[in-house]
Amino acid sequence: PMLALLASPEARVLDFSFLFVPSWEEETYLPDPSANNIMVFLTEWDLVDSARWGINTHALRGSSSTYRSYEVAGAPHVPDIPWVREICLEAYGITSEGTTPLDWSPVARALFLAGHRWTQWGIQPPPSAYLADAPEGQIDPVYGIETGVARDGNLNALGGIRLPDLEIGRGQYIALDPESFFGYGLFGAWEDLQCEPLPDGSTRFRNHGTYVSQFTHQAQSLVKDGYLLPGEAHRMISEAARSEVGKPKTCH
Repeated sequence: PMLALLASPEARVLDFSFLFVPSWEEETYLPDPSANNIMVFLTEWDLVDSARWGINTHALRGSSSTYRSYEVAGAPHVPDIPWVREICLEAYGITSEGTTPLDWSPVARALFLAGHRWTQWGIQPPPSAYLADAPEGQIDPVYGIETGVARDGNLNALGGIRLPDLEIGRGQYIALDPESFFGYGLFGAWEDLQCEPLPDGSTRFRNHGTYVSQFTHQAQSLVKDGYLLPGEAHRMISEAARSEVGKPKTCH
Protein backbone atom coordinates (compact mmCIF):
# COMPACT_ATOMS: atom_id res chain seq x y z
CA PRO A 1 0.00 0.00 0.00
CA MET A 2 2.78 2.47 0.81
CA LEU A 3 4.53 1.92 -2.50
CA ALA A 4 1.31 2.34 -4.45
CA LEU A 5 0.62 5.57 -2.59
CA LEU A 6 4.13 6.97 -2.96
CA ALA A 7 4.20 6.27 -6.70
CA SER A 8 0.85 7.98 -7.28
CA PRO A 9 0.56 11.51 -8.70
CA GLU A 10 -0.95 12.70 -5.40
CA ALA A 11 2.23 11.75 -3.52
CA ARG A 12 4.66 13.62 -5.72
CA VAL A 13 4.74 16.45 -3.25
CA LEU A 14 7.12 14.13 -1.35
CA ASP A 15 10.67 14.48 -2.63
CA PHE A 16 12.11 11.34 -1.06
CA SER A 17 10.77 8.32 0.83
CA PHE A 18 12.79 5.77 2.81
CA LEU A 19 10.82 2.60 3.52
CA PHE A 20 12.06 0.11 6.09
CA VAL A 21 10.93 -3.53 6.27
CA PRO A 22 8.04 -3.30 3.81
CA SER A 23 7.67 -7.06 3.32
CA TRP A 24 4.57 -9.12 2.55
CA GLU A 25 4.28 -8.00 -1.08
CA GLU A 26 2.56 -10.59 -3.29
CA GLU A 27 3.24 -8.94 -6.65
CA THR A 28 6.58 -7.68 -7.94
CA TYR A 29 6.77 -3.92 -7.59
CA LEU A 30 7.48 -2.11 -10.84
CA PRO A 31 9.25 1.21 -10.23
CA ASP A 32 7.70 4.25 -11.83
CA PRO A 33 10.47 6.50 -13.22
CA SER A 34 8.17 9.50 -12.93
CA ALA A 35 7.54 8.96 -9.19
CA ASN A 36 9.38 10.63 -6.33
CA ASN A 37 12.68 9.09 -5.19
CA ILE A 38 12.12 5.93 -3.14
CA MET A 39 14.54 3.70 -1.23
CA VAL A 40 13.47 0.35 0.19
CA PHE A 41 15.64 -1.02 3.00
CA LEU A 42 15.31 -4.70 3.86
CA THR A 43 17.17 -6.96 6.24
CA GLU A 44 17.64 -10.68 5.71
CA TRP A 45 14.83 -11.03 8.26
CA ASP A 46 12.36 -9.57 5.75
CA LEU A 47 13.19 -12.15 3.12
CA VAL A 48 13.13 -15.08 5.53
CA ASP A 49 9.89 -13.92 7.13
CA SER A 50 8.32 -13.53 3.70
CA ALA A 51 9.44 -17.07 2.85
CA ARG A 52 7.86 -18.36 6.08
CA TRP A 53 4.51 -17.11 4.83
CA GLY A 54 4.98 -18.19 1.22
CA ILE A 55 5.24 -14.60 -0.03
CA ASN A 56 7.38 -13.39 -2.94
CA THR A 57 10.77 -12.65 -1.41
CA HIS A 58 11.93 -10.79 -4.53
CA ALA A 59 8.89 -8.53 -4.74
CA LEU A 60 10.66 -5.32 -3.80
CA ARG A 61 13.84 -5.76 -5.79
CA GLY A 62 14.41 -3.27 -8.54
CA SER A 63 16.28 -0.21 -9.67
CA SER A 64 15.38 2.81 -11.75
CA SER A 65 16.15 6.50 -11.96
CA THR A 66 13.88 7.01 -8.92
CA TYR A 67 14.04 3.66 -7.08
CA ARG A 68 16.63 1.66 -5.13
CA SER A 69 16.32 -1.49 -3.03
CA TYR A 70 18.86 -2.74 -0.49
CA GLU A 71 19.17 -6.02 1.44
CA VAL A 72 21.51 -6.50 4.42
CA ALA A 73 22.95 -9.99 4.94
CA GLY A 74 22.44 -11.60 8.34
CA ALA A 75 20.53 -8.64 9.75
CA PRO A 76 17.56 -9.18 12.12
CA HIS A 77 14.41 -7.12 12.38
CA VAL A 78 15.46 -5.70 15.76
CA PRO A 79 19.18 -5.11 16.36
CA ASP A 80 20.83 -5.43 19.76
CA ILE A 81 21.65 -1.78 20.41
CA PRO A 82 21.27 0.28 23.62
CA TRP A 83 18.03 2.13 22.90
CA VAL A 84 16.36 -1.08 21.70
CA ARG A 85 17.38 -2.82 24.93
CA GLU A 86 15.91 0.03 26.95
CA ILE A 87 12.60 0.12 25.09
CA CYS A 88 12.16 -3.66 25.08
CA LEU A 89 12.87 -3.88 28.79
CA GLU A 90 10.58 -1.01 29.76
CA ALA A 91 7.71 -1.79 27.38
CA TYR A 92 7.76 -5.60 27.27
CA GLY A 93 9.96 -6.79 30.11
CA ILE A 94 12.31 -8.56 27.71
CA THR A 95 15.84 -7.89 26.54
CA SER A 96 17.59 -8.07 23.20
CA GLU A 97 21.00 -8.22 24.87
CA GLY A 98 23.19 -10.94 23.38
CA THR A 99 20.80 -11.79 20.52
CA THR A 100 23.15 -10.64 17.74
CA PRO A 101 25.85 -7.97 17.52
CA LEU A 102 25.10 -7.34 13.84
CA ASP A 103 23.80 -3.76 13.75
CA TRP A 104 22.26 -2.59 10.48
CA SER A 105 21.48 0.97 11.67
CA PRO A 106 24.77 2.51 10.36
CA VAL A 107 23.93 1.17 6.89
CA ALA A 108 20.42 2.64 7.05
CA ARG A 109 21.87 5.98 8.14
CA ALA A 110 24.35 6.07 5.25
CA LEU A 111 21.66 5.21 2.72
CA PHE A 112 19.22 7.76 4.12
CA LEU A 113 21.81 10.50 3.72
CA ALA A 114 22.60 9.21 0.22
CA GLY A 115 18.89 9.56 -0.52
CA HIS A 116 18.98 13.14 0.67
CA ARG A 117 21.91 13.94 -1.66
CA TRP A 118 20.12 12.12 -4.48
CA THR A 119 17.05 14.27 -4.08
CA GLN A 120 18.71 17.55 -3.16
CA TRP A 121 21.57 17.60 -5.66
CA GLY A 122 20.96 14.73 -8.09
CA ILE A 123 23.92 12.68 -6.82
CA GLN A 124 23.21 9.06 -7.65
CA PRO A 125 22.95 6.80 -4.58
CA PRO A 126 24.72 3.41 -4.32
CA PRO A 127 23.36 0.73 -6.62
CA SER A 128 20.67 -1.62 -5.37
CA ALA A 129 22.13 -4.61 -3.52
CA TYR A 130 20.49 -8.03 -3.18
CA LEU A 131 21.28 -11.23 -1.36
CA ALA A 132 22.49 -14.01 -3.66
CA ASP A 133 19.86 -16.52 -4.78
CA ALA A 134 19.98 -20.19 -3.85
CA PRO A 135 18.93 -22.75 -6.47
CA GLU A 136 15.16 -23.11 -6.76
CA GLY A 137 13.83 -25.78 -4.44
CA GLN A 138 16.88 -25.82 -2.16
CA ILE A 139 16.11 -26.05 1.55
CA ASP A 140 17.90 -23.42 3.60
CA PRO A 141 20.18 -25.21 6.10
CA VAL A 142 19.67 -22.43 8.65
CA TYR A 143 15.87 -22.19 8.65
CA GLY A 144 14.77 -25.56 7.30
CA ILE A 145 12.52 -24.05 4.63
CA GLU A 146 13.09 -22.74 1.12
CA THR A 147 14.11 -19.11 1.59
CA GLY A 148 15.88 -18.59 -1.74
CA VAL A 149 18.96 -17.28 0.11
CA ALA A 150 22.36 -18.69 -0.89
CA ARG A 151 24.89 -19.26 1.92
CA ASP A 152 28.64 -19.28 2.36
CA GLY A 153 30.79 -21.76 4.29
CA ASN A 154 29.85 -20.08 7.58
CA LEU A 155 26.14 -20.37 6.69
CA ASN A 156 25.88 -16.61 6.34
CA ALA A 157 23.84 -15.15 3.50
CA LEU A 158 25.82 -14.45 0.35
CA GLY A 159 25.56 -11.17 -1.52
CA GLY A 160 23.79 -8.03 -0.39
CA ILE A 161 25.37 -5.52 1.97
CA ARG A 162 27.79 -7.42 4.19
CA LEU A 163 28.94 -5.91 7.47
CA PRO A 164 32.60 -6.57 8.32
CA ASP A 165 32.27 -9.32 10.94
CA LEU A 166 29.93 -11.27 8.68
CA GLU A 167 32.10 -10.84 5.59
CA ILE A 168 35.29 -12.02 7.30
CA GLY A 169 33.64 -14.92 9.13
CA ARG A 170 33.84 -13.73 12.74
CA GLY A 171 30.49 -15.42 13.36
CA GLN A 172 27.39 -16.98 11.87
CA TYR A 173 24.56 -14.45 11.91
CA ILE A 174 20.99 -15.73 12.01
CA ALA A 175 18.48 -13.05 11.06
CA LEU A 176 15.36 -14.67 12.47
CA ASP A 177 15.20 -16.55 15.77
CA PRO A 178 11.65 -18.02 15.81
CA GLU A 179 11.62 -18.26 19.59
CA SER A 180 12.33 -14.57 20.16
CA PHE A 181 10.03 -11.62 20.85
CA PHE A 182 6.80 -13.45 21.68
CA GLY A 183 7.32 -16.04 18.96
CA TYR A 184 7.45 -13.55 16.09
CA GLY A 185 11.19 -14.02 15.60
CA LEU A 186 11.93 -10.31 15.72
CA PHE A 187 15.37 -10.79 17.26
CA GLY A 188 18.25 -12.56 15.58
CA ALA A 189 20.86 -14.94 16.96
CA TRP A 190 24.50 -15.68 16.32
CA GLU A 191 27.29 -18.18 16.85
CA ASP A 192 30.76 -16.83 17.61
CA LEU A 193 33.20 -18.56 15.23
CA GLN A 194 36.41 -16.76 16.18
CA CYS A 195 37.85 -19.91 17.76
CA GLU A 196 36.55 -22.32 15.12
CA PRO A 197 39.06 -23.49 12.48
CA LEU A 198 38.49 -22.84 8.81
CA PRO A 199 37.34 -25.75 6.62
CA ASP A 200 40.97 -26.56 5.77
CA GLY A 201 41.82 -26.81 9.48
CA SER A 202 43.79 -23.58 9.67
CA THR A 203 43.27 -20.89 12.30
CA ARG A 204 40.48 -18.46 11.43
CA PHE A 205 42.40 -15.40 12.60
CA ARG A 206 46.14 -15.92 12.89
CA ASN A 207 46.44 -13.03 15.33
CA HIS A 208 44.63 -9.89 16.43
CA GLY A 209 46.27 -7.79 13.74
CA THR A 210 44.98 -10.13 11.04
CA TYR A 211 41.44 -9.79 12.35
CA VAL A 212 41.60 -5.99 12.57
CA SER A 213 43.19 -5.74 9.11
CA GLN A 214 40.44 -7.87 7.51
CA PHE A 215 37.74 -5.97 9.39
CA THR A 216 39.20 -2.63 8.33
CA HIS A 217 39.40 -3.67 4.67
CA GLN A 218 35.69 -4.57 4.57
CA ALA A 219 34.63 -1.46 6.48
CA GLN A 220 36.55 0.73 4.07
CA SER A 221 35.05 -1.11 1.11
CA LEU A 222 31.57 -0.32 2.45
CA VAL A 223 32.53 3.35 2.77
CA LYS A 224 33.85 3.38 -0.79
CA ASP A 225 30.64 1.80 -2.09
CA GLY A 226 28.48 4.27 -0.16
CA TYR A 227 26.92 1.81 2.30
CA LEU A 228 28.72 3.16 5.38
CA LEU A 229 29.73 6.61 6.57
CA PRO A 230 33.44 7.27 7.30
CA GLY A 231 32.74 8.15 10.92
CA GLU A 232 30.77 4.97 11.50
CA ALA A 233 33.52 2.93 9.87
CA HIS A 234 36.11 4.54 12.14
CA ARG A 235 34.02 3.74 15.21
CA MET A 236 33.52 0.13 14.15
CA ILE A 237 37.22 -0.34 13.38
CA SER A 238 38.10 1.10 16.80
CA GLU A 239 35.74 -1.37 18.46
CA ALA A 240 37.33 -4.23 16.51
CA ALA A 241 40.76 -3.03 17.62
CA ARG A 242 39.65 -3.10 21.26
CA SER A 243 38.23 -6.61 20.96
CA GLU A 244 39.97 -9.80 22.10
CA VAL A 245 39.60 -11.55 18.75
CA GLY A 246 42.87 -13.17 17.69
CA LYS A 247 44.72 -12.32 20.86
CA PRO A 248 46.83 -14.95 22.67
CA LYS A 249 44.89 -17.27 25.02
CA THR A 250 41.53 -16.05 23.71
CA CYS A 251 40.92 -19.51 22.26
CA HIS A 252 41.89 -22.63 24.18
